[in-house]
Amino acid sequence: MSLLGLFRKLDRQCWFLCYECMRHSGREGNPDAMQAIFRYDGPSVEINGRAYVKCLRCDSINTISFRQLKEEGEEAQLWGLERIAKAHPRSVFEVKRSV
Repeated sequence: MSLLGLFRKLDRQCWFLCYECMRHSGREGNPDAMQAIFRYDGPSVEINGRAYVKCLRCDSINTISFRQLKEEGEEAQLWGLERIAKAHPRSVFEVKRSV
């Protein structure tokens, strides 16, 4: 992790974890959070009072934002995910939707 990465603030509203991508990478060996984290700052869809964002890799809505993890008290999981996001360039997590 770079020194500047320690001080870089993440906008938790735009960072997401896809559980389907995490499960898929887990079937192939060890679960890799790098393949399950993505950044998206577009609109979300509200279902049953919870905002969902479609995963840009697999089109699943089984996602959760870093902000929701913070609100639900998942501090350990959030700390690890933010550490991964800060250690790598943002371009690694920006997935372009294929046409």
